[in-house]
Amino acid sequence: YDHAKHDGKSYFNGHAFVSLTMSVPVLHENAGKQQIRYIAVPIGYVMSNGETSKLKLACQLLDEVMPILEKRQVILLFDSWYAKRELLAHALSYPNLNVICNARHDTAMFELPDSTAGRRGRP
Repeated sequence: YDHAKHDGKSYFNGHAFVSLTMSVPVLHENAGKQQIRYIAVPIGYVMSNGETSKLKLACQLLDEVMPILEKRQVILLFDSWYAKRELLAHALSYPNLNVICNARHDTAMFELPDSTAGRRGRP
């Protein structure tokens, strides 16, 4: 948006980036004590061009990284905007990937109940 243009338009062209960053725990000595520090390592950045949604881009970034980390426990952390079915279902397809995120107050999250044990009471 060009503020000097004064054309009366209240919108601007922006760019939406999707980034995937890995935090690696590293032991660090501080005042004689061993502590864990996390070093952020950028894995990938993709700019949304308007044709592909940011959720699809996030899924594509996961597909590129998860085969490399198949023997590691991975935690995916993101904000409430990404807490939608498309990305959550895709993340749950990886057995070694857990998700931590904020969810909007109007978000419904559920899975199918476990099968019953064949007798009364809780399974």
